[in-house]
Amino acid sequence: MTKRITVPDITARKGATPIVVLTCYTAPMARILDAHVDILLVGDSLGMVVYGMESTLGVSLETMTQHGRAVAKHAERGAGRSRYAVWQLSSVERTSLCRQRARHGRNRLPGR
Repeated sequence: MTKRITVPDITARKGATPIVVLTCYTAPMARILDAHVDILLVGDSLGMVVYGMESTLGVSLETMTQHGRAVAKHAERGAGRSRYAVWQLSSVERTSLCRQRARHGRNRLPGR
């Protein structure tokens, strides 16, 4: 098994080794891409790419969680999810979301 990339790993690489990050929305793509990247990002753009929405604003946190879990299950190095609207949440709601992620065993980077 490959070592999971952590926040300190990324910090240590700053200014030295580039970090390879690709967007991924599904488990099959995660299996294909995982060997070639440091981090797989599940972004809210999945609303437009996968579901044909006009914008990312209709993507729910539940949808992001489902896709994040599917990708993380098959990403040995690391996976993160990002949603534009999460930055519109209150600090209490963001804290609750971070706790929810931690309960699911995620060592993820918050997107912005």
